[in-house]
Order: sequence, then structure tokens, then C-alpha cells
Amino acid sequence: MSTWSRPYIKVTDAEGQPVSWTLPDPLPTPAGAGTNERLRVGVTASALGLPPGAGFELRWRTPNAANPRRRSYQADPVLGVAIAADIVRAAAQPACWSPNSDHLPARVEPEPAAPVPARFTAQPQAVLRGVDPASRAHVSPDNPLLIAVRDGQVALGSTVADVVDEIVNQRWPDWGPQHRSDMANKYDFLKQVMVYREPAASDTPEVTAWKRARLEIEGVELGASMHVALILVPDLADAIKVRRESNRRVDLLNAQAVAKFDEAWARYYNAVEAKKNKTWRGGRLPKMPPEVLKVYDPDTGVQARTEEAFAGALAAVLRQAANTGRLLAPNPWPAFAGSGGKRTGYRRPVVADVHQRQVPTIGQIVDLADAIRTTGPIDHSRNRHMGDRYAAYVLARTAGGRTSEYAGLHPSDFHRAAPELEFRRSVTFPTAEANAVDSSVHIANMLKGRPPGETRRVGLPTAVADAIAVHLEAGYHSDEFLFTGATGGVLRPGGSFLRCWNEAVARVFGESAEPSLKELGPRTLRKSAVTWLIRAGKSVTEAAELTGHKPEILLKHYAGVSGNRRAIHPWTGWDDAWAWASLERDET
Repeated sequence: MSTWSRPYIKVTDAEGQPVSWTLPDPLPTPAGAGTNERLRVGVTASALGLPPGAGFELRWRTPNAANPRRRSYQADPVLGVAIAADIVRAAAQPACWSPNSDHLPARVEPEPAAPVPARFTAQPQAVLRGVDPASRAHVSPDNPLLIAVRDGQVALGSTVADVVDEIVNQRWPDWGPQHRSDMANKYDFLKQVMVYREPAASDTPEVTAWKRARLEIEGVELGASMHVALILVPDLADAIKVRRESNRRVDLLNAQAVAKFDEAWARYYNAVEAKKNKTWRGGRLPKMPPEVLKVYDPDTGVQARTEEAFAGALAAVLRQAANTGRLLAPNPWPAFAGSGGKRTGYRRPVVADVHQRQVPTIGQIVDLADAIRTTGPIDHSRNRHMGDRYAAYVLARTAGGRTSEYAGLHPSDFHRAAPELEFRRSVTFPTAEANAVDSSVHIANMLKGRPPGETRRVGLPTAVADAIAVHLEAGYHSDEFLFTGATGGVLRPGGSFLRCWNEAVARVFGESAEPSLKELGPRTLRKSAVTWLIRAGKSVTEAAELTGHKPEILLKHYAGVSGNRRAIHPWTGWDDAWAWASLERDET
């Protein structure tokens, strides 16, 4: 075989049964994603239309290889899809691809035909050539920037996609796994948003005329990435509006819900049919799924913090372009975003004052731990509810650690004699959106904001230590993790735990008049811990050290009030602090 063949793909469901699936057109992953993990970040199996737990088998022929290649990607079907897409590209353009040592298609980078274009110079004045610096504020077909580019005085230069790729490549080595996932998703969406579009119906006549004049410039194409030199303030406003109205998390959750709904009904119908044909293997039939699927409102906009994060990425692109001489006039971002008390352009999250931040009392957390014991299905191997394995975890969260730090706790990190917990590593799920898509886990032997090898020890009240000891005696731990999920693996923020948690919250706070308590999330336990430590007599500096924060961050985002409880007690030890705090229950 002297060239690439098209790939043969076989997809199976979680039970190993073949399912119909074809590689999407256009190809769903960027060129080179099969050998570059960064290019696959944010691509999920559900978004590709693969069933939950899908198996992905791939066969293809490679140039100069006698036998066809065959690989199975059961653990990572997205990788299989990315490789299949690259094989299709290689078969279409064999001169641009060559097999690597694993017989996977690798891009062949052509030799540059000319030196790096002048548009990448770091001397902005060299390309201004008389263009009016006030051009950024001139939204009209007569805009000097448009005229200068149209008449060939200056080149179009770099696009937003060019600058984004440059930023990501520069910063990638310094980002951790979770940060890589977040930033890659953010910048990828930015590239999708910052493209040339037809004028919108809501545009003013001046903006409409300017956009149409820009589309007539040679080299400007509808749907292509915008050139940074031609971006004006209205483009930034349009981008923020798109981000505000595009809730990709809701779309993802709804896609997951539909896939699970279809899977549940298929399993039920298959079981009923098998029993009818007397081929059922025995046992109880699957429970009939609900007839109505509940999904999130697709028109739900994003939160202010998401909008602010997107705006930060957009500002970074323009700043990078300005610093490297690729803007033909002053950066338009300050005119759009404003500064100081006159900031405009996009929403910023409103940080609640400490006295406005309602958190549960320690006594209410004890009630949550008791309630969660009887939530979830029965674990027949122990004759207890599934939620029983999470009770000690809920109480242990009063030590104030991060979710990732609790997930990383090893059984040996619980020191019974002291008693205390020793945080020394963290667990994150880099490619999992909404904690429900990907099974990959990253274990870092370090804590946030601390050098590798440095640990953080936090004391425990005897009551919490006793609960953890019972947890260990019940066998709810594993060889690797102190707290585990329903199957004994790493404890994830969603899944079985979240279902049990929500049921417990409904029992404890279902009648509460405080909305923040009725919709309480597990992360709030950290805020309760901070509030309790300060009320128990720990200084802000001491509380920040115990929880792994800077004092100013602790006060800005974590400290709160527990109902009408604000009294400060003198610190006399963990057990004394727990004694009075565990009795506090506000009628809210």
C-alpha cells in the first residue's frame, strides 16, 4: 500500500452492541488533533453523537506498511475520532501527511517560502504610515483604516485566530491540566465568535455601511477570522452579545440528558422484547424510564463571571496584537471596556459583602450528614443506602479544604491520633465539562498556590475524626483514596454523590425561606468552614493558612454569616469550637 486508505470505523454501545455512526462532515476535530492532545480539549464523546460508554474501533492502511493498522479506543473514543479525521485528511492530501512511529498520520510542515511577514514586527509606527490614530472611533465606510487597507497602503495582517494560537502556544507549558482545558475552551470559542458576519438587523445605518464596506475588501471573507487591524468597538460589543446569549454548558447538559433518555428507553424496550421472546436471562426488568424528558431552557444566558472571563480573553488577544505591532491604530479595548468606576462593555460579577453571604451553620451541616446517610439506592452488599458512604465526607468538609484536595486524600492522610487531615495532593478532571463527560483524572502531587512537596495540615474535632474512623471501618475507602464514589473509584463532584447531596439538601432546607440554602451546593461547605473558623476565634490570617488562601481572597469570596449568628468566640480548641457550633440551627 503506497498511500493512506480511508478509515474503517466500528462503534459499539456500552453493552458491546454495534451502533450506526459515521464520521461527521465537516470533520469534527482540527487537523493534527490525533497526535496533539491540546487540539482535542473541549471535544466530548456526547457532542460527537457517540453513545455513553461507547467503544471505538479503527482500522486503516498506512503508506509503506504491509498490513493494515487496527486500534481500539474504548477508554478515549474522542482520540479515535480525531485519528480517523486525520486519516481522512491524509488520504485526501497524502503529500501533507506522513506516518509517525506509531503509524498515525502526522502533518508535514512545508518549508516557509518567504521570511516572516512584516505584520509580525514589534514596531507599530513602521506600519502606521500616516493612518489616523483616531480611526478606531470612526465607524463609517470612510474609515481611514478601511481606506488604507483597500488602497494597499498597509497589509491586512494577522487574524484573531493567528493571535489566539500564538497566545495558547506561548502559555500552554505554564498551564496545569484543568487550566489547559478551561483556557483552550475559552479561546476556541473566541475564534468561533470573532469572524466576519453580515450586518445584523439591529445595527445602525453607519455600522451596517461600515461592515458591508469591510466585506468588500480583498482578502476579507464572510465567516473567516477577523483581521485584528480592522476590529472596531462595535465588533467587541457584538462578540460580548454572542457570548452572553450562548450557554454551551446548557447545550451540553441537554445533549447528555437526551442521550441518557434514549439509552434508558432502548434498554427498557430491549428487555421487554427479550422477555416476550423468552430470551431474557432472568432477573428484574429495568425500571420503566419517565415518559417526559426534562431539559434546561436553551435560552438561558451565561452568568456574569463567564462573560467577564470571555472578555478577558478578548482583551488579551488585542493586547497581544498591540504589543507586537499588529494594530494599525490604538487598541480599541479601553474605549469599549472603560475603566475605574465608569467600566462599560460587559458585565462583571457582583461580589456579595460578608454580611450578605448566607452559609449553613455547623449544626445544619451535621443535619446534612445525617440526612445523606439514607439517600440513594440500597447498596445490597452492605444493606445500607448509597448515601451512607458520603456522610463522613460531608462532615470532613468542615476542615475547609478544596473539593480537589478532598478527592486526593489518601487513607494515610487521616491522622487519627492528632486528629487531623493532611492535604498533600489534588485530583482534577481536565476534560470533563459539567462533571459528566470524560472519565480522565489528573492527580497532582501538590496543592494550589504551594510548591511541590509542601503539605497543609488541618485539625479535626473528635466528632469528625470519629465519623472518618467509622467510614474506614465500613470499607468506604480504597487503597488509593480516603473518600470514594459509588463504584469505589475517585470521588467526583457529580454523579452519585451529587444526587444524594441534592436529596439531603431538599430534606434539610426544603422549607427554608433562604433561596441560597434551598439550592445549596457542596462548595458552600468550604464557606461554612471559613465562617466557623473566624467565629471560633481564629484570626483571618490563621483561617487563611488552614484553608489555603490569601487573607484578602478569604474575606472577599469565602467568609459569610450563618443566619443571625455573628458572635465571635475565644479559641479554646477544636472540640470546644465544635461543641457550641454543632448545636446552632437557625430557623431560616
